[in-house]
Amino acid sequence: MKLYKHITFTVAALLLYSSPGAFSDEQNGHSYPADITGSIYTASKSDIEALKAAYHERHLNQLDDENKFWTAYLAYRSTHYSYANQDKKALKRALKQCTELMGEIEQSSIYFPEASIIRALCLGQTIAMQPLKGMLLGQKAGAAANIAAVMGKDNPHVIFLLGVNDYYTPNMWGGDKARAVTRFLDVVQRAESSSAGQWCWLLPDVYTYLALSYNALEQPEKAKAALQKAESLSPQYAFMKSVQIATEE
Repeated sequence: MKLYKHITFTVAALLLYSSPGAFSDEQNGHSYPADITGSIYTASKSDIEALKAAYHERHLNQLDDENKFWTAYLAYRSTHYSYANQDKKALKRALKQCTELMGEIEQSSIYFPEASIIRALCLGQTIAMQPLKGMLLGQKAGAAANIAAVMGKDNPHVIFLLGVNDYYTPNMWGGDKARAVTRFLDVVQRAESSSAGQWCWLLPDVYTYLALSYNALEQPEKAKAALQKAESLSPQYAFMKSVQIATEE
């Protein structure tokens, strides 16, 4: 497998790595459900939609931040399939649902830092589809990302998503692929040193984005090693496989 000098990959949404079960992050105050961390990376679009519908129904019944957040989170993840199928209507619906629900989460909520960076990423995708809204939405996305960087500075999930934002955002708008690498390596260190290994579900995503970032920085050997690590952790991971195929001659 050889890496091209440049990789063009337009899918900004991610899939998740399997986790052995739900876990509670005591420092950040909330749990990560097993049906999300443990199954989405192999799920079909219909599976994701069904799971999202279940969380949304719980939210409508309970009007709570937890089910609101996970509904929005699953909407964000569903954008992967909309990109792959070039389904612009479904993509707009998912981005709208995610952005609106994440925007409803109050600053006092334990979900607010993660909601802020995911909202920023969804706004970024919206800008890509509607460039004329770039100035207005770009300011909102930047503000949301800045809030997440401060409030979620010790949350590996937030740090990872900030790195994704750094990777996709053009340099002229504040993106920085070197900073993305720094953030991804930080998450690797935190995941590998966590007492119960609870953050290891992030690692296939992290190593895949390390490969993309290293390649953009013209460090092909590091990119190749990162991609191989992602493959060893989750050989069926759809996002990683797409990158792997795109980099083969």
